[in-house]
Amino acid sequence: MSPNQAAWSLASKAKPLVVQEAPMPKPGPMQVVIQSKVIALNPVEWKVQYEVTTF
Repeated sequence: MSPNQAAWSLASKAKPLVVQEAPMPKPGPMQVVIQSKVIALNPVEWKVQYEVTTF
């Protein structure tokens, strides 16, 4: 698996959302790490981030 990790930053109401480096998660007992090829952002997620209340 590629060591290149990135994550959308939602901390402190980041505006705009930013992609930042993120550590590779370490699985615990009875857990696995999966590799994502494609991801999506739910429209409600960014509306909450930008405090849009009409959705």
